[in-house]
Amino acid sequence: MPATDTPERILDAAERLFAERGVDGSSLRAVTRAAGVNLAAIHYHFGSKEALLGAVMARRIEPVNQARLKRLEELVGAAQGEAIPVEALLDAFLAPAMRLVTSGERGQLFAQMLSRAYWEAGEAFREAAMTQLREVAERFGPELARSLAPLPLEEVAVRFHYMTGVVLQELADPYRERRGPPFTVPEADPETRLERLVTFLAAGFRAPASSRSREEATS
Repeated sequence: MPATDTPERILDAAERLFAERGVDGSSLRAVTRAAGVNLAAIHYHFGSKEALLGAVMARRIEPVNQARLKRLEELVGAAQGEAIPVEALLDAFLAPAMRLVTSGERGQLFAQMLSRAYWEAGEAFREAAMTQLREVAERFGPELARSLAPLPLEEVAVRFHYMTGVVLQELADPYRERRGPPFTVPEADPETRLERLVTFLAAGFRAPASSRSREEATS
């Protein structure tokens, strides 16, 4: 096996095991067996299970973030200094992620892993997720703030945080019928799901600030 293949084999094995057993339920020794490598290889290439989780996420999310930032640059250029509609910003942020988790077996596997990690991996997952989101948040945040003015910047940041929770839930559970009546939600094609999500989140971003937020902004 060429040395250059070793990290990819480890990442493939870890992604599948994290999806099937969860992060806590997947030992590094189990990953080495599934990848056909020795334990030293994981320590050499990744160092720890937390770092391995971060690398598994980065492999899928970095291309998503590149697509997000490319689309944002296009929107900024087309706006010619004007505020960009909230719906357009949300579509640029959400569409690449939606394409990832609906892109066949690999996307489904990552969605399954994301779901288990979201609920089970605790601080390790949150740290990996924040590392991946930081640059995108720093780029999208000011554009959202411009579009939502005069909503206080702190309120925009809080709503962005709320959005990430909604999006993680949606991406992590894309193939299951939502829980039973009276709120059963039938499955829908990715474009319909994306449109619904953009509509829902845009309304939340545009909602008036709470009285407490307004008081804090003027104090």
